[in-house]
Amino acid sequence: MVHRGLLKICLDEDLISPVYNAILPDNSDAPPFIKLSTFMVGSCFVVDVRCSGKIGSLLNTLDDLIESVQIAVKSIGSVQQSYKSDLLNEKKL
Repeated sequence: MVHRGLLKICLDEDLISPVYNAILPDNSDAPPFIKLSTFMVGSCFVVDVRCSGKIGSLLNTLDDLIESVQIAVKSIGSVQQSYKSDLLNEKKL
């Protein structure tokens, strides 16, 4: 039996592309019984996960993807904030 899960992530326009690109490498690291396809839809992206293994494997994969998205959002937000601070500091000089 093949189990399937869809994960739809919607973010602000300035975050969606960097986060999407950050999680793409996860697609190639999946075990052979997990098939991932990822595509953009406006300011969202969808990850389609198909698992020919146990349902727990599907749930773990979805959980890993959510965690990866959260880490990417925090990291990118931190870099963007640092960049904005640097720009403001340059203007003060």
